[in-house]
Amino acid sequence: MNHPLNFSPHPFRGHNPKLYGIWALNLGLLVAGIWAASVWLQLRGDNSQSHAQLSLLQTEEQQIAQDMSHALTKLGTINLKSYNKEMEQYGSIQQSLDSNWVQLLDDLASLVNEDVRIMRIQSGEASGQQDMPLTLRGESRNKDAQLQFIRAIQAHPSFRDVRFDLESYDQSRIRFELRFAYRGGAV
Repeated sequence: MNHPLNFSPHPFRGHNPKLYGIWALNLGLLVAGIWAASVWLQLRGDNSQSHAQLSLLQTEEQQIAQDMSHALTKLGTINLKSYNKEMEQYGSIQQSLDSNWVQLLDDLASLVNEDVRIMRIQSGEASGQQDMPLTLRGESRNKDAQLQFIRAIQAHPSFRDVRFDLESYDQSRIRFELRFAYRGGAV
């Protein structure tokens, strides 16, 4: 193994295919290493971002579970009877808002005589029919005027099932209460 030592300032100037192959291999390995490092860094970033999203989803899931638990405990404390009663009250309010009050007042105004005064009109609970149940409180100066008003309501086609409920005498006035069903605009 006697190789002569080469002390020239440019020892590898010769065209050696092995040397070019080693350089090409080193250059390829360097490029592959840089590419692998960039892919690894990108995967590491994606992985950390995925973990952050997963952590956020788990936190949201815990919050939703707590909210659901809170809602279920609140539902357990609701009294269904009082809830149903409130819904019926809301239904009667809605029905009274949907009723044609102008037509009712016009019909009553056409029947009232000068000795009768209407004090209050109150809607009752509907029984699912198209007639609106009402209670009317009024007062009259004399019995004849009261009876004339009641007969006029009974004869009018918009009023049905007219019932005379209460009557009281106070000083010079007669207070009375009527219950009836009103079918708006029937002529």
